[in-house]
Amino acid sequence: MAPKLKEAAEGVVQNVLLTAIARLTMAIGVPVMLAAGAWAVNEIQGHDRRLGRVETEKAELIRRLAEVERRGSEESARQAARFATIEAALAGLSAQQAATLRSVERIERYLDQRSGAR
Repeated sequence: MAPKLKEAAEGVVQNVLLTAIARLTMAIGVPVMLAAGAWAVNEIQGHDRRLGRVETEKAELIRRLAEVERRGSEESARQAARFATIEAALAGLSAQQAATLRSVERIERYLDQRSGAR
């Protein structure tokens, strides 16, 4: 009788320990997941704001480029230099936009993986 009682007590202790570990994991895991989700949302919103600024700057640079092209050839040497500067700025903004989009996609993949892991 004593061995069966001892086995039953060990089973109860194991169940209590597993329950305690599960509750501790939930107590720690849920706030960590919420914080990670808040961080990801903040990052995405930050990328969206930066992307909006890039789009605005890009539209302004395109407007300037059209203005430069419209002026004609009397200042062609100076305009060519400005045109090159604007093109370089557009290339830089396009690269920044692509990097921002890659970051957003990476965060979305991360969030998809995290939500799939649950």
